[in-house]
Amino acid sequence: MRPSTAVLSVCGALALGCAGLEDRSYAIDPADREVFLEAAEVVQALGLAHEVDPSAEVWTKQRAFDGAWEVEYEYESDELYVMHSLFVDATASDARTVYIGLSLGMNIADAGEEDFELVEVAGLLEWGDQQACSTMRTSGLDLGVMCIAQKGRRSMLLSITALGAGMTEPGSVDALLGDRLAKIDAYEPQKTPIEPASEGSSSASRARTGE
Repeated sequence: MRPSTAVLSVCGALALGCAGLEDRSYAIDPADREVFLEAAEVVQALGLAHEVDPSAEVWTKQRAFDGAWEVEYEYESDELYVMHSLFVDATASDARTVYIGLSLGMNIADAGEEDFELVEVAGLLEWGDQQACSTMRTSGLDLGVMCIAQKGRRSMLLSITALGAGMTEPGSVDALLGDRLAKIDAYEPQKTPIEPASEGSSSASRARTGE
């Protein structure tokens, strides 16, 4: 279950494409996991009847030549979609440019498909120097929420899609993210190398390399 992908591709391209990406990806380390909202926590917090499949989780960690970072967690199944992306730039000015790209992506998503609309709801997320949140609707049904925000050198995209995942109360996205918001304020991704997988080993999540 995935919303319009236009917003996702536009956001990524505008965030890092201008500076150019390094021809490699980096490993997700414990410090990264502390700041990201994962599917299991979404299911628990929203009381969803969904069994999380770890093989459906994908992490991406990429760095641009100018030092900017894009780190992303994505979970996709027939019943639940979660994307949490963080962009860490060299300057607040660069982060504001990323936010403009995120906003443009939301507008494209809203106009991109029939029977799909984003309805802006004020106050869902209060974190950030600037932010915007919308509920996602299709055929009159609330399917989830999409939020973007920027604070200092950091920008964020959060998208949750699932029947029963509608959030309309003020501050509900802040509450869902909880103490992660303070950790995002200080988040600095590290160039942790990806270790070769040992023969016969398996991983709880997949890592998407730069393409």
